[in-house]
Amino acid sequence: MIDDATKRALFIDIHRDIAEASAKAVERIGQSGTGLVYPPNAEFTHAERAALEQMQLSDAARSGLQKLVAEACSTVMFRFFELADGVADPTTGDFAVWLGVSLAPKPAEDEPMLHDEFYESYWNYRGRA
Repeated sequence: MIDDATKRALFIDIHRDIAEASAKAVERIGQSGTGLVYPPNAEFTHAERAALEQMQLSDAARSGLQKLVAEACSTVMFRFFELADGVADPTTGDFAVWLGVSLAPKPAEDEPMLHDEFYESYWNYRGRA
């Protein structure tokens, strides 16, 4: 496992990223030309784009929506940590017993990077959905 200072830094960055991502998502409402990165190859339909551009939210609605988006983001991270900790089982794969995974400092040599594989892995999900 990783040391406490590393874990603290990761958690702080994750919480900050959740706050920033939820704020940016809500800021996009009412704007034109909002493209999508996820899911891969997704685009808003003309009707969706027009509906989003026409939305006018009060400050209270924006604040509430931002909280909902932040909760959705945190739910994904919490589930990831449950899987990593081995207290939840993955819904796919053939594991007799799921023991979780451990985070460790990266070795000096090259190895595949998860962030590079993340978007492409979407198609594995879609093939099983």
